[in-house]
Amino acid sequence: MPMTHKTWAGNIPLLDDYGNRIDGEFYDAKSKEGPWALMNPVSYAIHGIGVGQGLGQHYKRDDAGEYVKTEG
Repeated sequence: MPMTHKTWAGNIPLLDDYGNRIDGEFYDAKSKEGPWALMNPVSYAIHGIGVGQGLGQHYKRDDAGEYVKTEG
């Protein structure tokens, strides 16, 4: 059976929900403040609480330009 990858279906904004540039990877995850947010790695280090079921996902851009889920 071929391996399938989950990819981000929506548009990726230039900036995350904290005003930092998204370039090559991001998290779609719950924040320490409560709501979910799109966060680049710097924002995630400050505001994120984890990846996994009920916490969030991590995406990285592949060679084809798609954002592939790597965790969560």
